[in-house]
Amino acid sequence: MTMLSPLSLTLGITGILFALSGWIVLRNPPKRINWFYGYRTAASMRNQERWDFAQREGAKAMMQVGAALALLAIPCLFWWPVPAYALFLAILLLVASVVFIFWKVRGKIKRRFGP
Repeated sequence: MTMLSPLSLTLGITGILFALSGWIVLRNPPKRINWFYGYRTAASMRNQERWDFAQREGAKAMMQVGAALALLAIPCLFWWPVPAYALFLAILLLVASVVFIFWKVRGKIKRRFGP
């Protein structure tokens, strides 16, 4: 039995969690503006219409990023970098994923509602 690459395991599990979280928020979005659950930024919390739009777009972006991370885990099954490099790369990809989600949703809010 072969072990999974730590990088593949990290990206795969995180990708599945991102996709699942996005799906949950898409199916059960927070109804009211709050500081606990959902896509929460100053732009998304200005009014209820922005809030509802941001929840929908944020959930879609999370599912897309989750799918991309899970797919990226497949080629990493066959690549075993030095553990320090694998850790650095995993953290870099996860932070970049979160930044991408915020950037993408922020842009959509700006295009739809203005600054």
